Amino acid sequence: MLVIDYDELDSSIDFIQTIYDRIGKLSYCIYSTYNHTPEKTRYRLVVPLSRPLDSKCYKNAIALFGEHIGLKYDESSKVASQVQALPVVKDKDSEFIFKVNDALILDTDELLKNVDIQKDKGGTASTFKKRAPSHWQSIAMGVGAGERNIVLTQLIGYLLRRYVDPSLVYGLAYGWAKQCTPPIADKEITKTFKSIYTKHTRKE
Repeated sequence: MLVIDYDELDSSIDFIQTIYDRIGKLSYCIYSTYNHTPEKTRYRLVVPLSRPLDSKCYKNAIALFGEHIGLKYDESSKVASQVQALPVVKDKDSEFIFKVNDALILDTDELLKNVDIQKDKGGTASTFKKRAPSHWQSIAMGVGAGERNIVLTQLIGYLLRRYVDPSLVYGLAYGWAKQCTPPIADKEITKTFKSIYTKHTRKE
């Protein structure tokens, strides 16, 4: 199975709905983790597989799956041996959320088809299939309330990774965000851009 932790979610994101919108055709469960609060949500997403996944492919599979969902996740989720605590709450008054989506089990072979592992001199390096042109065509003129923040994050990251000037990236993202329904607030656009830009520059 794939296990992904989400510990730094923006308060404006409806995590439960976002996951359903992205992978609603698949079986999965979501539960809130130990430090979860209504104000600062923390969740664990568990996706069962049709058969066990080779540990050497786990990191790449998590990265690919996380990119598809489009929300920032805990990088330690890529470690196959990472200890995963059982659902638990701090005290009897703590909020606990548990959601199950009973649908198709993710086929491990289909997952691996989308993960291209290449050998190099240093060991392994991973590359991931690019998003199809149809994805960008479908979101080019803005999206609805349930997808706005996710797609804005994808768009900014996509342009920065292609070395588009940051000022132009911000301008393009701003113009796109204002075409959404409803338009994204200026404060949210700036906050998202700064977050993605900071992450991008750390990698360089």
